[in-house]
Amino acid sequence: MRQGLRLTVALCVLGAAAQAAMAQAAAVVTEVRGHGTLAQRDGRRPLAPRAVLGPGDAVLLAEGARAAVAVLASGHVYDAHGPGAFRLHAGALRADGGGRVERREIAAAIAALAVAPARNAQATVVMRSGERNDFAVLAPLGRQLEADARVLRWRAAHAAGEWTYRVVLSDDDGAIVYEATTRATELRLPPAVALARGKPYVVEVFAHGPFGRALEAAGEFVLIDEATEARIERARAAVGDDPSAHAVLAVAYEWHGLMQAAARAWESLGGR
Repeated sequence: MRQGLRLTVALCVLGAAAQAAMAQAAAVVTEVRGHGTLAQRDGRRPLAPRAVLGPGDAVLLAEGARAAVAVLASGHVYDAHGPGAFRLHAGALRADGGGRVERREIAAAIAALAVAPARNAQATVVMRSGERNDFAVLAPLGRQLEADARVLRWRAAHAAGEWTYRVVLSDDDGAIVYEATTRATELRLPPAVALARGKPYVVEVFAHGPFGRALEAAGEFVLIDEATEARIERARAAVGDDPSAHAVLAVAYEWHGLMQAAARAWESLGGR
């Protein structure tokens, strides 16, 4: 990476304890309607989507409440109807005092994608301009699917006057792959621009405003391997309109380090 770039992109491996917990549990709350409580060894808390269940954990539902829990290893979603208590045991959610449980399957492509914990990517962008501003590269950052990485986005320079943006995409050796100037805050890479997998790329945006004002921001991304992307695309095609399937796919994005894709997926579910 060329000298002077003040950009930190940290790719971290999940701790062994976290990986073990995910591998043993592989169950996640995907939908909640009404009042519910999650009872775990360390206490009780309100039941909410994205909660991870381990063996022996219990879901407590009030009258008329409903929750969906996906067990990723088996590809089953358990719809629990209150009032009652439900416990995760032997890879299944079972009624443990009142209530009713119905089992259904999620698509095999989604279950196969989600069960393996993977790297978690986090990106931090630091301005290089001496002038304080929230100007920043928004996407792509961190690990990416190729289709997502081909759309470059940045935050507008929130200052008076007309601003233009010079966008430079280069590889980690500093070779320029693409360059353009625009007044928009988004560019799509032309089909002729080829991106290599597993190779870091740097997006730099140089903003030029009135009276010689200038801002700079940068971000870095890398494409995931082709086999993982193929599995993800099969899963995307299989989710349909099932909220539980979409939630499982969002969790899968997180486990595969696709944090921006995960954020978009959760946002599409209303932030659940």
